[in-house]
Amino acid sequence: MIIYDKLFSLLAQRNINAGSLVRLSLISRGTLNRLKNNESVNLFTLDLLSAYLDCEIWDIFTYIPIDSD
Repeated sequence: MIIYDKLFSLLAQRNINAGSLVRLSLISRGTLNRLKNNESVNLFTLDLLSAYLDCEIWDIFTYIPIDSD
């Protein structure tokens, strides 16, 4: 499972409103909602966000292994 907690923490640290990502046409409103709900987004979106935020892709999400038991 991938969660985007780091993305929203990074945005808060830099005083960037998540809605501004939509206004800047970096992502759609639907993509923002998927990020907020820890749903899947494509790698291109993660690449755009990391480029805009000037960070590594690993700085915007956390991977949590799913227990397969």
